Amino acid sequence: MGRKALIDNDSLFEKISDAFRADGYEGASLARLSEATGLKKASLYHRFPGGKEQMASEILDWDVGRLAEDVSADLGAEGSAQARLSAMSETLRAFYHGGASACLLNRLTGSTDALNQFSDPVAGAFHALRDAISGVLEETGLTPDEARHRAEDGLMLIQGALVYAQATHEPDVFGRVIRTLPDRLLRGRVGV
Repeated sequence: MGRKALIDNDSLFEKISDAFRADGYEGASLARLSEATGLKKASLYHRFPGGKEQMASEILDWDVGRLAEDVSADLGAEGSAQARLSAMSETLRAFYHGGASACLLNRLTGSTDALNQFSDPVAGAFHALRDAISGVLEETGLTPDEARHRAEDGLMLIQGALVYAQATHEPDVFGRVIRTLPDRLLRGRVGV
């Protein structure tokens, strides 16, 4: 009979995610990850035999999966495009703690090694979010190309605001971008 887990999976993943967000891939040493989770290195290796690389990969899948599920629910709900994009914005605001939390996608691609290792899943996450936003924008009568461009511009605004908020310790900037995001995405659309 195995030992009882000292920490549940969601709590463990949340703590590891927070460490990667704070320190990036390179900065999140096993000692730092052990400190963040309260588990000994041996326990971390038992749970993640592939070490930090496996941790980052599983955390990325878990983190992106949570966000994708919530955003998909927002964008797939009943209601106007404005209402659905506003719900998505609120989900993003909460997910990034009002701009106080860094983007894991960004933090895991901060070095050449990490970029090479995680570029495909990170790109996939961005493309899935872009496509979900584009789908809502196409419903307002935009062409697929224009909808995709606006969705990409929106994602760049989000990421830029997160980086700026982290660098300047001004999370309100992120809040402002998130509040205005639906209007920016829908600019010029009537009755949405």
